[in-house]
Amino acid sequence: MINFQENSNIVPSGYRILYVFLLLLNGHFSQKEINEKLSCHPSIEQAFAKDTLLKIINTLKASGIKIVKHENKYSVSSLPWAFGLDSKNLSALSDLGVFVKSLGQEELWESYKFFLSSLARYLPENISLLSFCRVSSDVTSAKYQKYLLLIKKIEQAKKNNCRIKVTLPEECCTFDTYYIEYDADSVFVCGYNVKAHENKKINIAEVKSIKQLPQVSSGMFFPSCVTFKITGRLMKSYNLRENEKLIVFGFDNLVIVNKGEDKKNLLRRLLKYKNLCEVIAPESFREEFVTMLKETLANYEML
Repeated sequence: MINFQENSNIVPSGYRILYVFLLLLNGHFSQKEINEKLSCHPSIEQAFAKDTLLKIINTLKASGIKIVKHENKYSVSSLPWAFGLDSKNLSALSDLGVFVKSLGQEELWESYKFFLSSLARYLPENISLLSFCRVSSDVTSAKYQKYLLLIKKIEQAKKNNCRIKVTLPEECCTFDTYYIEYDADSVFVCGYNVKAHENKKINIAEVKSIKQLPQVSSGMFFPSCVTFKITGRLMKSYNLRENEKLIVFGFDNLVIVNKGEDKKNLLRRLLKYKNLCEVIAPESFREEFVTMLKETLANYEML
């Protein structure tokens, strides 16, 4: 934050004008609200008369900035610093709008519309841009339609900053921090399961119910760590994942720490490495790995 009181090169009135400009770029404000913002600003801390506020707004208008007033609130509708987008760029923006709308997350859709309205201020084609925004808002997709109710429950709980309880046919998970992930035609709820102290990824198609809990979410992820060792020919061909770190580069083995990968996915992947992989820690994961390995071998013996 710039403090004009500590910088003699900044004229106080100029700072106020720039600050009001920044306010109007990011929202709609009445004169009273602008005055409240100015009086609360640590570098201004002063309220102004109506005439002074109008002078600030008129100064911005005189510089080529178009400021509109709607229901007694001011906002920036267009700027003198325009750039153009060709039909290909506009088409890409429209396609993006259709995709965002299909996800069923109202918060994402509102963010997209806000992005468009902000972008429109820099465009000479702002009328056509806003018109296709209205067209996109009517687009519905059946792709994730059957998951919309659960998606909205997750979204509402996230907005309320609360934990959620995810009920599956055979277990329940309590997610402290979570997000929605899309993969082809599938939707997943991913997050930190406080009961098992691990990250988990659940296909919403398998979910029986999602319930918002009264406990407040911490807003932090606590990625579970799994340490494993690989040997033999796998040493030469193994590629570290994005969430992995090599901690030991030995003569005949590599020791890797995996942070945050879904436990089931990681177990399945490590099993593919057979006797070239050994889980070191944590002990609970090592036991699960051994159990799953024994069950897999038993299935082969039955064939």
